[in-house]
Order: sequence, then structure tokens, then C-alpha cells
Amino acid sequence: MENDKQYWDKPSPPFVELLGYLPYDMVWYRGKRYYASLSYGPEAAPVAENSLRICQSDQSGFLIETPAATLLFDWYRRILPPIRRDKPLHVFISHTHPDHFNQSLLNLAKRFPDVSIYLGYDYSDEGLNEELEKLPEICADSLSCFRAGQWLEIEGGQVHALESTDLGVAFLVELDGLCFFHGGDLFPWRGAESAFFDCISPLQNTHIDYAMLPMDPRFPEAAKLSITAYLSQAEIACYTPMHLWNRPEYPETFFAQNPRLRAGMYCVLPGQPPRSFTLAGRKAQLRSAAYKA
Repeated sequence: MENDKQYWDKPSPPFVELLGYLPYDMVWYRGKRYYASLSYGPEAAPVAENSLRICQSDQSGFLIETPAATLLFDWYRRILPPIRRDKPLHVFISHTHPDHFNQSLLNLAKRFPDVSIYLGYDYSDEGLNEELEKLPEICADSLSCFRAGQWLEIEGGQVHALESTDLGVAFLVELDGLCFFHGGDLFPWRGAESAFFDCISPLQNTHIDYAMLPMDPRFPEAAKLSITAYLSQAEIACYTPMHLWNRPEYPETFFAQNPRLRAGMYCVLPGQPPRSFTLAGRKAQLRSAAYKA
């Protein structure tokens, strides 16, 4: 088995398997799931005041850097973008589907001095439960698992877990006066349209500075319903479509057909350098009382 271990740990060629037309940095071998070790880039340059630096990976992975903190959402690829070590790192994992989750992220506390990890997980995967029990203390102490409806006070803000129409949760995050939303797999899947509206109802009238919203090109009508509903329910200043199934050109087709939904949309295409933009609109005013009931 030592030879197997050496094979899986090889840093090159890239540890990638294509599943469903998406690149995954994990493989199944002899009935077990293996994840690649993470590869780290150099530290990023500082972010200007009142700006965000945003980097999007395949499918639904995002890095958001504010002047005060770094947020990593559903980053499942082995290569991490540049992350600064001189500010808190908040890692959000909406659920454990392989296009949203890389188990290696649970060990980031070994690498960065101030890490908090928020995992949408109900302890239903026995294999993952065993891996969580094996985590070193420093890593286990950085991890919080969320079910739908749970929330957590953190330094400088709050984390809220919304119910999803699929596995795990969606995250609404208030941090340092800004509000972020990552939808995970909260999408009007066929037969789940009514549940979708129930799940997003807590967002009503909430001001969100930046949202990451599912737009699945496999289901064009559901994609339109998803974006329309999110923009109608919440006050979203800026957003990026995600969950594009390796079709980064799809948003342009979508917005050509639905031009009124384009306002505030930023496409951060995978493979492009991280882009920065200055925030528009007022500071976030999270209606937290709705989540404490």
C-alpha cells in the first residue's frame, strides 16, 4: 500500500479526474475516496480600502479578500489562490458533493495561523465522520458543522446557514460591515420549486453586498427562475453566477436573453487573474432576528 500512497501523493502531473465534464482533484481507488494535497500560491498583495478582490474557480469556488479578512467558499480544487497570512481566513463549505468540497481544506489550520472552517454537514457520511474524528486537535478546533437554521456569532459578524434544496446549506455571512451570500446547491431543481422559495424566504429585504448565485445551464428555465427569485427576494448590490458545469460562456447567452437581470452582475471567469472592484451601495444591514427564532 506504500506504493499506492506514493502514487496518490505525487504533486505532478495534476491530480485530476474528469467526472461529469468537471475537473475533480479527487479519485476513487479500491473503494476509498482520495483527495490531493493542496498546493499554495504566493501571498497576495494588500486589498485597497472599500474594495474586494474576487477569484472564482470551477463550478462554485470563490475566494473573496476584503481589507480585513479572506473568505473561501466551496473551493474544491487542489491549487489554492494566493492567500495572505496576516489576516483571518474563513473557509465555508456548503456541502460535501465533490464539486464543492475538498477534504484537504479541513487541515488548513496547520498552514495558516487564524483559520475558521464552517461546514454544512449533518454527520450522515460514516466515512467522513471517521476522517473528522482523526483530525488533529488544531484542525478540529477550527471546524464548526452547520445544519439548516443554525447560526454562529463570530468576531466581527455572524454566520447563518440556510436550508438547501439539495445537500448541506447555503451561507449568509455578515463580516466587518459587509454581507455575503453563497447559494451552494440552493436551486429550484425539478420538483423542488416550492421548497426553493421557502428556503430563500429568510433573505427577504436583506441587503447583500456580494452574492454567489447558482445558474445551472443544464436547466435553462430553472436558471432563470433562480436568478430572478434571488434578485427579487434580497437587495443584492453585486453578484456572480456559478454552478456553470464548465460552460463559463453561458452567462453571456443567458443575459442576452434576460437583459434586465444583468444589473450588478460580475462574471469572474475561471482562469482569469483575480479581479477587484469597489463596492457600491450602503454597508450591510443583516436582519439577524429572522434567524434567531
